Amino acid sequence: MSGQCVSWMVVSSDTTRIDTEALVGDVLFLRRIREALDSQLGAAHSLNQELCAHQCGGVLQRLCALGAQLSEQIGSCADRLAYVASIHAAAEADAASYQKTVRRLGGSMGELSWAGGLTASRKIAGVGKYVNPYVPFLFAPLGIFHGIATISAHGLSFVRQPSDASLGLRTQMDVAELSRLVNGTSSRSDVEVTRDAAAQMSTLYAAMGWLMFGRHSGVRISAQNLPDDAPSGPTSQVLLGVAQGGRPTEYCGSFGAVVYAVNAVAAYPPHTSSPQSQVSRPQAGSKLEKVETPLKASEALERIGQLRSSADEGQIEILQHVTVDSDGREHRAWSVMIRGTQKWGPGEDNPQDMLTNLQAVGQSNSDQLRAVKTTMDMAGIKADEPVEFVGHSQGGIIAAQLAADPQVRSHYRVASVLTAGSPVAGFHPDSSVPMLNMENTRDIVPALDGGANANRGHALTLHFDSEHLERKQGQDNPIAAHDIATYTEAIRECESADAGRYRNIEDVHRWEEERRTRLGITDATRTRSYIFDTRRVS
Repeated sequence: MSGQCVSWMVVSSDTTRIDTEALVGDVLFLRRIREALDSQLGAAHSLNQELCAHQCGGVLQRLCALGAQLSEQIGSCADRLAYVASIHAAAEADAASYQKTVRRLGGSMGELSWAGGLTASRKIAGVGKYVNPYVPFLFAPLGIFHGIATISAHGLSFVRQPSDASLGLRTQMDVAELSRLVNGTSSRSDVEVTRDAAAQMSTLYAAMGWLMFGRHSGVRISAQNLPDDAPSGPTSQVLLGVAQGGRPTEYCGSFGAVVYAVNAVAAYPPHTSSPQSQVSRPQAGSKLEKVETPLKASEALERIGQLRSSADEGQIEILQHVTVDSDGREHRAWSVMIRGTQKWGPGEDNPQDMLTNLQAVGQSNSDQLRAVKTTMDMAGIKADEPVEFVGHSQGGIIAAQLAADPQVRSHYRVASVLTAGSPVAGFHPDSSVPMLNMENTRDIVPALDGGANANRGHALTLHFDSEHLERKQGQDNPIAAHDIATYTEAIRECESADAGRYRNIEDVHRWEEERRTRLGITDATRTRSYIFDTRRVS
């Protein structure tokens, strides 16, 4: 399985340079060779039937079988190159160019019916300036509505088992186009306009949450257990106030004006950045749970999958790694494990909700971000101790946001970052920090940042097609393309494959080794788990 799966993986970094036009030309050339070979095989098959009648067709029959195998291998190679071409064409952030590439490669009906980004939505929105040049945004709501319908159609396809491997790539560009309509601008990059659109939507969602679920007074972080040498104090803290929606960096058109008017009417309370209330309960420091050290990335993702799923409370795990060197000195390192979205409403009790998603993509503060920072303080992570951030879906956004935060970098020694199925194109940790972002091209969630990852410095992106994994999408799990078990299986395939044979994953193996080296973890490392529950309180 490893060979077939790994051959459908593409790793990109800041050193990746691809001539997409040349690559598409190579794909078409291979397909022409296969067509010619199949034509000759057809003629040879007819001749073989005649020779078999005279009992002398055995050799030609074996040659035909070899030719058929060669044809299949050429076709598979062409398909894999076409997959690579589509990924790098999407990274160029030109919807029209991407559609041209898809058309040349003979994409599926779903791909060819797609108009190249939401160009139709943009044209609808632009009609207003011709109807009334003084009110250019007259038809903007219609364009936005059309754009939302298109994105919703992608979501429906995602849930109903997508038939092509590029659904996430198309969604990425469509999100960028919709963000341009929401922002009323076309002069900035895809990631920037998506960031500002998410900031606006988070403001609207924050106000909706107050109207639907009432006003929350803060966020409670409760430790189920703490290290014996953690800072003395309570095992439960309440951060007063809740994080507001975000603010765009520039004025964002008529839609933005409506959003902030709604927010002003709702009078959503501002957050307080520091703990204002602490609630004590019996210290749980003696309750230490020893666990296996996640020496591999797949083992780290497995731990996130084991965190409790709850409608009312979020959960964060911090792992403490202790390694004794040859001189008998102890060295500590930490892993902060952050799970994905648990609720899809705006501002419910569980801070791992849709409001946090919008705030995070909008690069704003969020209750979940505040909670993770507080858990790190409660666990007693010191400035000179290496810490890694690992997250799936929303957890990956928070992980990348933490690693890119100058304040976090000044307080902690960030060792590495791992994200799985997360829209993180807007976040750039220090260029020296090894970062691996995993994106399944059938998964629309990593596309919600509207742009391709920049892969600056030591950052890598592992693109893969989950169709070639053993874990398939089905009725028992309609969104398996986004499931953490799918991402865990994908990285496990990378880890077990021979990098010497499959050169496309060499960078992933180097990242894994650098992660272990920076954390200082070995087979002799002892690891303990500390669990924190988070909840908004009234």
